[in-house]
Amino acid sequence: MEKPTPPEKFEGEILKDIPLSSLSTETLEVLQYFGPEAPHLLNRYCIALEDALLTTVDKNKKLQAELKALKENNGSTQQHSSH
Repeated sequence: MEKPTPPEKFEGEILKDIPLSSLSTETLEVLQYFGPEAPHLLNRYCIALEDALLTTVDKNKKLQAELKALKENNGSTQQHSSH
């Protein structure tokens, strides 16, 4: 597979620090297709997705604790009413 020619102009920080010759063919293809902001945008998306997942997990834990408390309360109420 032939290495793609890098786009003429990059303004992203990645290319200030990393020579284009050190980038893989796949990386150059992604940068060429999506632009130099692709890694930054993908990282932002991953962080947002992780935050949403953590929020959902926390909410699920709280709901499980509430359900457990309701079941325990309901069980003790039923025991008192059966006597």
